[in-house]
Amino acid sequence: MTSKKIEGWEIDYPHRFSYRELYRATKGFKDELGKGSFDSVYKGVMPGTGLEVAVKKVSPESKQGMREFVAE
Repeated sequence: MTSKKIEGWEIDYPHRFSYRELYRATKGFKDELGKGSFDSVYKGVMPGTGLEVAVKKVSPESKQGMREFVAE
């Protein structure tokens, strides 16, 4: 298994990940760090890089939560 070198721009800019990638990184959204009215935040580790991340998962029933998430 080879590890990829992370470039500076890869850290500085937002990225999109598939649900599958985030599910794997959080081990099934298992380790909840916090919870708000419209979402929960989970601890994760990105496969391949080992980078620790916090993943916000918006409640599917919350239109207001989705608007707030997009605004962030």
